[in-house]
Amino acid sequence: MRQFQRVFMFILAFMIDNYAISQDLPNPPANNVTLSSGSYVIAMDNNNQLGSTGYFNLRAYGLVVYLLNNNVPVKWAILSGKVKDGVDFSVNATRIKPSVSTAGNVDFRAGPFVIQSANLSGVAALIDAYNNTISNANDRVKVYQTNAPVTISQRYDLTGFKPKAILLNNGGNFKIHRQYLLNAGITFGMNGTQTQSTNWSLGVAEDLPGGCYTFASEAHWKARSSAEATSVVTNIRSFLNAGGNVLAECAAVRTYENAGHFHSTGGINVNTENDYSGSSSWVVYPNADLSYSQFCGAININKGGSLKNWTYSGSILNNEHDHAEGSGSNNNIGASAAKFRSSGSGGMLYYLGNHNFDQTTQLDVLNGIRMYLNAFLTPSANNVSICTPLPVGNGGEQCFLSPTKPGTVNAKIIWSYSATSQTYTLRTTLAKTFVDNTYGANAIGWSAGHSFSDLVGSDNIQLALFDGTGIKKMEFKLDYISATGTVPSGYKSLGVSGGDGGILVGNASDIVSVKTSLDANFNDNSGYVLMKETSAGFGLD
Repeated sequence: MRQFQRVFMFILAFMIDNYAISQDLPNPPANNVTLSSGSYVIAMDNNNQLGSTGYFNLRAYGLVVYLLNNNVPVKWAILSGKVKDGVDFSVNATRIKPSVSTAGNVDFRAGPFVIQSANLSGVAALIDAYNNTISNANDRVKVYQTNAPVTISQRYDLTGFKPKAILLNNGGNFKIHRQYLLNAGITFGMNGTQTQSTNWSLGVAEDLPGGCYTFASEAHWKARSSAEATSVVTNIRSFLNAGGNVLAECAAVRTYENAGHFHSTGGINVNTENDYSGSSSWVVYPNADLSYSQFCGAININKGGSLKNWTYSGSILNNEHDHAEGSGSNNNIGASAAKFRSSGSGGMLYYLGNHNFDQTTQLDVLNGIRMYLNAFLTPSANNVSICTPLPVGNGGEQCFLSPTKPGTVNAKIIWSYSATSQTYTLRTTLAKTFVDNTYGANAIGWSAGHSFSDLVGSDNIQLALFDGTGIKKMEFKLDYISATGTVPSGYKSLGVSGGDGGILVGNASDIVSVKTSLDANFNDNSGYVLMKETSAGFGLD
């Protein structure tokens, strides 16, 4: 069996738990944890995170993404049940970046991001590195350090989450959403034509399958035909069902809703389009404690464009809920959301009215950009990129992207469920460009040499499995290959029970069987037991 990727496959004799109550829906459950003294807080409110213009500094989002790209375990704190502009938590804190302030009690609002004190190794240097890319010192992101422990409501654990957006250009207006990301300083690894970066790239709906994205967004788009709309909506629905998140703005809201009936049974009510013409001060926010609504102040739902605000015809679907709507005699909607998964993260479709939020020095316009960025940072299913839109319940596929090579997949996990045996089978494949385990005289890319004994003595894969609320249920190491007298070849994987394997969280009895590609080479294919070198030109696993 001459393969070019290292493969680990195992079967789990249990179903990974999912809870029906979601952090993404109205009335989210509290998840109170203690933020220890000495922890970092990235402020997200207008008082503690002002930029040089005197308005909120959008680059705070850029810092969060930069830290996530560098594997910092960031958490998102949002107080369940809070009112609009309510305090998420208060604590005695000192501003430590980009300059030091005196200690004092600080009220943090609008969904601050936090890093526990136990996870701060190297973080200060990363913050400095990001801030040093910002020429205007007044636009450098402010970070605070707590001087006492405090209870916070931790909405999302973003550990391992690396957001990756596809800016859909079905209508030729991707530059609107690209500018939102540029305003936030999310430009890491951007190419010269500004069509691709580490965290976003240009594309169309047909690119969603296999593209490894956490988020897709569509600016103003009016389909040229019903067939075109149906084609795009079909890809969007598959991406949502697989656990990806999507945002549509302006005319794209009308196109998506009327072709797909995502939020309602009857689509956008043509008789009420853009009927709200009141002041931003009259807008209300029914779900101020959800991630989409994390901003201070008002949003303008009557700014301009083909579709600024609306109502739905028929009944609402998929847990539709509003985030900004008129008050008084006109309650037209300017922003709403729906969820396409009954449990767990992801599957969110956000709608946002108005054509373009193009001002960063007008609060009710800047906040439209913030809503987009909040959607971008809301975790997809299990905090990973969605590669192929397969039904999550019966099977699926998830990709793990290279942190240094945009668009490159380092590893892929495919899983399937057997209702008969009530087991999951998971197959993990590591790309040869990520790990090459050729050995002996034909070893490729090993300047100091690579022997079979190197694989026997040190190789494993470590995996962690989480339920739908982000709680770790299992973590283990799977042995790649070890010496044993139990098989004729003398070598096989010892799974989690020997060699380089072991259980870190959970029970070994829940793993029914294990097979690695090198194990298969030695034991499932007679005559292919190579202990000195791999065949010339082939990568052995």
